[in-house]
Amino acid sequence: MKKRILFRINSMKMGGVPKVLIDVVKNLDKDKFDPFILLDLNQGELRDEIPADIKVFSLAKGREDMHKMQPLLFFSLL
Repeated sequence: MKKRILFRINSMKMGGVPKVLIDVVKNLDKDKFDPFILLDLNQGELRDEIPADIKVFSLAKGREDMHKMQPLLFFSLL
């Protein structure tokens, strides 16, 4: 039986902790563990670096997923 592991992190912005998280998830034994990643904000440059077989959940949209028009972006950020 696989053990489920949940990693929670604020966002995948460029930094040391997200890079280490990606390395840990890539090097986990897939036969023993079933990893998940929970993002508070679905944003950051490193979110594309997460392997495709890892399930990713997010609590809120990030800036990349919001409207590109300035007035709508302003109200979305409020």
